[in-house]
Amino acid sequence: MTNYSTRNGDDRSTLPEILGASALIQTGPGGEVVARTVDAVRQGLRSMLAGIEHLRRRRVTSEALYDLDDATLKDIGVQRNDIPFIADRVSEAQNDNRPTIAA
Repeated sequence: MTNYSTRNGDDRSTLPEILGASALIQTGPGGEVVARTVDAVRQGLRSMLAGIEHLRRRRVTSEALYDLDDATLKDIGVQRNDIPFIADRVSEAQNDNRPTIAA
């Protein structure tokens, strides 16, 4: 993996190297505590990324629905004030790999 250097020449590991280091750290003194900390950070990052992905999917769905004209929305049984709720439900369904039925 590529290391990136700071302005003063210090090497910093990439995020995958840091997150993958927990197995190696467990063998050193106090390694179990450090490994649990790394695992907690990893889980926190995964949770944060999942939240960001949920917001992205919600925004994409909202924009697509808001771009439709009123007649098309009426044809599919959607009112403009329902769009945020529908977009949230669709995003949650995609996150859970459920069918994306909005209502």
